[in-house]
Amino acid sequence: MRLEQHSTRGCTLTLKIKFSDYHQITRSKTMPYYTRELDAIITTATALFEAVEMENRSIY
Repeated sequence: MRLEQHSTRGCTLTLKIKFSDYHQITRSKTMPYYTRELDAIITTATALFEAVEMENRSIY
């Protein structure tokens, strides 16, 4: 993982979703602590994705 390769951490995760109709949205979450833990990143990304209203659209 890039964070481990560069010995860095982050506290904001940004998820970008591109739909098949070329519409694009971004959602971000700032955690209260810096992390490079994969479990925390996956949990946060999953929560962001599940909160998106898909409205019968497919992802590109």
